[in-house]
Amino acid sequence: MRRGAWPTWVRLALVRRWRKNALSVASIVMGVAVSTAILGTAQTSSGAIAERFQKSEGNRIAVSVPASAGFEPTVERQVRTLDDVEQVGPFCSVTSGLVQYVEVRDFWSKASIGEAKLIVATTSGLLAHGIAVQAGVVPSEAAWQSDSSLALAGAAAARDLNLTTYPTKLRVDGRAISIVGEIIDANETLVAAQALIISAPTAQDLGIRCADSQFVVRTRPGRAPDVATALPNIIAPNAPEQVGVSLPPRAEGLKSDISSSVKTLILTITLITLIGSTVGVAGTMMAAVSSRRSEIGIQLAMGATRGWIARQFLAESAFLGSVGGLLGWALGVAYAFLWSIREGQEFLIPTIIWALPVAGVLAGLLGGIAPAMKATRVDPASLLSG
Repeated sequence: MRRGAWPTWVRLALVRRWRKNALSVASIVMGVAVSTAILGTAQTSSGAIAERFQKSEGNRIAVSVPASAGFEPTVERQVRTLDDVEQVGPFCSVTSGLVQYVEVRDFWSKASIGEAKLIVATTSGLLAHGIAVQAGVVPSEAAWQSDSSLALAGAAAARDLNLTTYPTKLRVDGRAISIVGEIIDANETLVAAQALIISAPTAQDLGIRCADSQFVVRTRPGRAPDVATALPNIIAPNAPEQVGVSLPPRAEGLKSDISSSVKTLILTITLITLIGSTVGVAGTMMAAVSSRRSEIGIQLAMGATRGWIARQFLAESAFLGSVGGLLGWALGVAYAFLWSIREGQEFLIPTIIWALPVAGVLAGLLGGIAPAMKATRVDPASLLSG
C-alpha cells in the first residue's frame, strides 16, 4: 500500500466506531480527571492546613547564653524592642550536675515533706513560657522584687508535697519561702508543673545557679523564625555564636509530610486508573479487530505489511488515550480550581500533576498492544477465499 496511507485508515476507523471509542475515552477521562482533581484539591488543602498551623504553631523560643556571657537586664530590654516580641524573661530549669532536687520541709514543724525540682524565673519568664494559674496568684514583677521569698508550685509538685491552700509557707533547704500560687504549663510541656518556681535572689541564697543563662521569648504567631535570627546579635553582638536558640517545629514540615502522603495516594490511584483504562482500551480495540477482520485481510492483500497493520491499531489506541488523558486532566484541574475559589484558598498545583495526561497516552498504548498483535495474525487468504 502507499506509504503514509495508514493515518487515513486510522481516522476512518475512529469515525466509524465513534460510539465504542467514546466509551473508551470516557473511561480514561474519568480516571485521569479523578486523579487530577484529588491531587489538586489535596495540594491546595495541604497548603491551607500548613498556613493555619503556621499561624498557631509554637511561638516560644528557648534561648541559652553561657554563664561567661551573662544576661544583663539591659539585654532583656533590648530584646523587648523587637516588634514581634510579646514577652521575654528568665526561665532556668535547674538540672542534674548542679542541683536536681531540694529538700522541702514544713515551715512550722520543720519536718521533711518531700523533695522538689527548682526553676528560677521571673513573672515575665513564666508568661513567656506559657503558664495557667490553677490556684492562688502569680506575683507581679514589683511584688517579686520587693519580696524575693515569694514562690510558685507546679501542679504536680504541689500534689507531691500535699499543698492545698495558698499562700503556704515552706522551708527549702532551710530558706523560708511563701508559695502564693499553683500553676500548670499551658503549652503542655510539663516543665513548670513539676517544679517549684523561685526568684533569682532566693536561688542565690540557696547557693543555686544555672549553668547557663536561660530565658524564653514569646513572639507573635508565625514570627518566631525571624526573631530567632535576630536574637544572637542583640544578646551578644560581639559573640553571637555563643547564643543557643531553640525554635519550635515549623509548619513546613507538616506541609511536606502531607504533600508526600498525598503524592503516594495519588500515585496509587493513578496506577489503578491506568490499569482500568488499559483494560477498557484493550477491550474496545479487541472488538475492533474482530469486527474488522475482512478489512484487515483486504489491506494485507493490497500489500500492507503486518507492521503497518500493527502501527494502525497502536495509533488508534494512542489517540484514544491522548484525548482521554487531556480531557480528564483539563476537567480535573478545572474542578480543583473552582473548589479552591469556593473554599477561599490559594490554588496550588504540584509538579506531578503535569504528568497525568501521559497516563492516558500510556493506557492507550498498553491497551493497544494485544489487539495490534492479534491484528497481525489475521490470514488474508482464509478471509478472501470465504
